[in-house]
Amino acid sequence: MTKIKKKHKVLKIIIIVSAMLIVLLGVMRYLFGNKEVMFGANGNAMSYINDVHPNKYKSVDEALLDVDEKVKSEKQLCQIEDNGIVHVYMQGYNNVKFEEVDINRTNTYIKCYDFVTVSDGYNYSGERNLVINFHDDKKYTWKETFLADLFMSRDAVYRGAVEKKYKVLPAWGVTDYSDISNVTVDDQKIDEVHELDVDGKTYYLWIINDLKTQNEASEVRIESVDKTTQNR
Repeated sequence: MTKIKKKHKVLKIIIIVSAMLIVLLGVMRYLFGNKEVMFGANGNAMSYINDVHPNKYKSVDEALLDVDEKVKSEKQLCQIEDNGIVHVYMQGYNNVKFEEVDINRTNTYIKCYDFVTVSDGYNYSGERNLVINFHDDKKYTWKETFLADLFMSRDAVYRGAVEKKYKVLPAWGVTDYSDISNVTVDDQKIDEVHELDVDGKTYYLWIINDLKTQNEASEVRIESVDKTTQNR
């Protein structure tokens, strides 16, 4: 009976994961229509609202304490204010454990919390969560992962929530490409690069404060320090 129960648990997990994937694909189809969905080594998720949160905070620190339940255990990487939007990048860890299917791992994630400056305070807009090297069972080139992260920045729900109203579109992601600071996107340079230590391996958080290109992520021109150009 014990073995049967374990098999049932494994089956339930498989069904739940499959259902989540189906829902995710449905949501992505709804958000992106017939656009090409791009994938890379990182996992991305977003939580934005169509308008800013009605609660007004006196400071960004006060806002973080309210919207980020793990703020005290996370490391703040940087805080950037551009065109009335404040972006706070945090690094943290999640433990994922499923004994029935022999999964026990610690994921490193980067979260970006976005706040809109208003008179005498800040309003919360939303967050994006990136899990580093989430799809480690597959092999992606650094450009594939870069474009996938760019795709999430360029084409996802953030555009409808903030960019349309505040005319600013930050783009960011994580890569293991050591020369990422010399990469350009349709001739636009990366504004900031922050080095990350993930289980003894070096990764880099790259940030473009306001992405200017009007091309879709699948169509942008990526140039690196060695002048290798990718047209897609």
